[in-house]
Amino acid sequence: MERSPSLRSGYTTGACATAGTRGALLALTYQRHFSETTIPLPIGQRVTFVLHTCSYTPDEGRSSVIKDAGDDPDVTHLAEICARVTWHAEPAVHFVRGEGVGLVTKKGLPVPPGEPAINPVPRQMLTETVQEILAHAQLTSRGVVVEISVPHGAELAQKTLNPRLGILDGISILGTTGIVVPYSTAAWEASVLQNIDVAVAQG
Repeated sequence: MERSPSLRSGYTTGACATAGTRGALLALTYQRHFSETTIPLPIGQRVTFVLHTCSYTPDEGRSSVIKDAGDDPDVTHLAEICARVTWHAEPAVHFVRGEGVGLVTKKGLPVPPGEPAINPVPRQMLTETVQEILAHAQLTSRGVVVEISVPHGAELAQKTLNPRLGILDGISILGTTGIVVPYSTAAWEASVLQNIDVAVAQG
């Protein structure tokens, strides 16, 4: 079936999480409210996201983005992707699973068991965003804890393949390009391949 050229593309949960994290860390670093933030996508494009929420205290920054999946029938369309950032004593970016983000429990996925279901490309996007802000603020010796959460994510995950993949109690933070292409078979193909990888890893 040919895809209509009028269908609107959207953004992945990984891109939304990165935009939210950028807003949260900027708020924490500079102790002020931000209404939007711009991030680079893996495909080289820069995109500006409107921040749904943004708040800060001396100890933490919070921000969220409402995911727009475009015209794709994505179960996470209009989900709120939230980020909370705090300082950490050890330099590096430390990922924490918040409410509604899945927990990886089986081998065979690109993220090891026990980790939040934040895939490698989103992790790289999040890390690079944090490093860029810290470098600009001359805070490169500081560590940052990034907690991603998705309200109602556990319910949304029941409409995905996550339970079969051993990803429990939430959705995955996904995306390789940052863009959701409407009615693309790429996401379905990736899900099938992950099912096979998990099955092989379980013997």
